[in-house]
Amino acid sequence: MIMCFRNVALLVILPCMVWAQSEGETRYPQMLEYVYVDTEPVPVNLPAVRRQIGYPPQAFVGKVEGKVYARVLVDTEGRFVDSRIIRSAHPVLTQAVEPYLPELRFTPAYRAAKETPYWVNVAIEFDCKTHRHLARLGTYRHPMAVRALPGRTTRARESHAKGMSYLHLGQYRQAMNAFSRAIVLLPRKRERACALRAEAYLQRGRSLVCMGKWPEAFRDMTESVGILQAGRQDTAPELVSEALLDRALAFAQLGEPTRGYADCTEVLMLSQVPEIQYLAYCRRALTHIRLGNADAAFLDIESALALDPARPEAWLYKSVIIHTLSGEDAYARDCLEHAWRLGLAQAPEAQYWGLSASAAH
Repeated sequence: MIMCFRNVALLVILPCMVWAQSEGETRYPQMLEYVYVDTEPVPVNLPAVRRQIGYPPQAFVGKVEGKVYARVLVDTEGRFVDSRIIRSAHPVLTQAVEPYLPELRFTPAYRAAKETPYWVNVAIEFDCKTHRHLARLGTYRHPMAVRALPGRTTRARESHAKGMSYLHLGQYRQAMNAFSRAIVLLPRKRERACALRAEAYLQRGRSLVCMGKWPEAFRDMTESVGILQAGRQDTAPELVSEALLDRALAFAQLGEPTRGYADCTEVLMLSQVPEIQYLAYCRRALTHIRLGNADAAFLDIESALALDPARPEAWLYKSVIIHTLSGEDAYARDCLEHAWRLGLAQAPEAQYWGLSASAAH
C-alpha cells in the first residue's frame, strides 16, 4: 500500500517539476528552425549602431560597396542573444559589422499576444556616396592596405583568361560573355589598362566573328583600334596590327573592301614581323578580290606564300583566285583541300567564307 502511494506521488510531482523548470528556462530556437510569429522583431536603434560601425577606410578608398546580411537571435525582451553572418559583400565589411551586432535592440516578437524568441534578418549597407561621412578617413594611416582588396583589374584579367580558354575550346558564347565582363571591369581612362581593354574588345570581336555576328564584331574591332591608336606611343605595334587586320576582314564582309585595303596597307608599313605581314598580304588579297582586282590579289598571295607556305589562309585565297581567273576548278579544289589539311577550320577566314569541313570534300 505504501509503495503504491509513493508511485502515485511521483507521477503527480515529477510533471510539475518539469513544468516549473520549463517555465523558468527559455528555449531558444535553432537558426534554421521555423517559428511562426504574428509580429517579427524590429530594430529600434539601427541608425545609432550603423553610425558606430562607420565605414572601414580601406574599403572606402578601395570603393568596396554592398551589404552585410546577419541573422540575429532576439529574446523575449528584445535583447541580442546570438548572431550569424549569412552573406557579405566583402570580408572587410564583415569584420566591421560583427563586433557591433550585440549593441542592437529590438521590439520583441509576438505569437498569440505573447513574447517569443526569434531569429530576425538584419542588413547593414555600405555605399560610398551615401555613407561617405562615416568613413573617418582622418584616422586612416595605411593607404597601401587597399592593395589587399581584390582589384577590378585583377578580376578583369581573370575574366580575360577565361575568355581565351573558352575561345580555344570553341565555346564562343561563353568567351564573349567573359570578355564582356573584362571590358566592364577595366577602367576607361587608366593608361595601364588600355592595352588589356583593347585586347578584350579584339577577342570579343573574334568570338562574335565565329558566331557569325559581323556588325557587332566590326564595332568591337573598331573600338579596339581606337583605344590603341589613342593610347600611349609605346603600345605594342603587333596588337595594333592584329586589330587592324581583323577589322579589314570585317570591312570586306560588310561591303567596304576599300577601307579594308587601307588597313592592310597600314599594317604592312607598321610591322616587320613575318607572321603579321603574311596575314596582311592574305587579307589585302581578299580586298582585291572584292574589288575585282584578281591580278593584284594573286601577287599578294604569292608574297604571303613566300613568307610562310605552311599556313592555310593563302591557299584558301589562291583557290578563290584560280577559280576566278582561269576556272580551273580541279586545281582550285586541290588548293582548298590543302588549306583544310593545314588547319583552315581554326582561321577566321573559314567563318568569313561560311565554310565547313564538308565544303572541302
